[in-house]
Amino acid sequence: MAHDLATWLKFTEKLLQIGYALFNGRQFPITGKGASDPSVLVITLLARSISNLRGVVLLVREGLVVEARTLVRCIFENLFRVGGLVTEGDAFAKEMFQDELTSRKLRGKIVLDRPMEDNRRLRSFKLSQIVQDFCDLQESSLLALNFLARPIKYWRHR
Repeated sequence: MAHDLATWLKFTEKLLQIGYALFNGRQFPITGKGASDPSVLVITLLARSISNLRGVVLLVREGLVVEARTLVRCIFENLFRVGGLVTEGDAFAKEMFQDELTSRKLRGKIVLDRPMEDNRRLRSFKLSQIVQDFCDLQESSLLALNFLARPIKYWRHR
């Protein structure tokens, strides 16, 4: 059953209102487990999902469908994590922590395993310079890269 964009955006706004209502005026318990408490993780994942859904709405309204789909995937990943936390509790929270730790170690290993010459270039990498380089591009050359036009105009006028 196909729906138009307006119908989906209206449904999304209802979902956001439900999400906000879950947080409105509630006190959440703080236990000795701190941030590793499964209930705290569930609340955090819900907050992240609400934020991601807001991003989806903004991206869809701008016609950035691929980027919106990426955030939708993040929402589904959060859903699976919440399911694991609800059904397995502390054991799943530990798995989540271990997964994050393993991921960080692997990213660090990739950087450290590069030849020293590549590491020097990586260390001298400056995001601000890349942003400036994009800003210096002629707008006419961006017509072929329409998806970059809005961010570049934003950075140019900051």
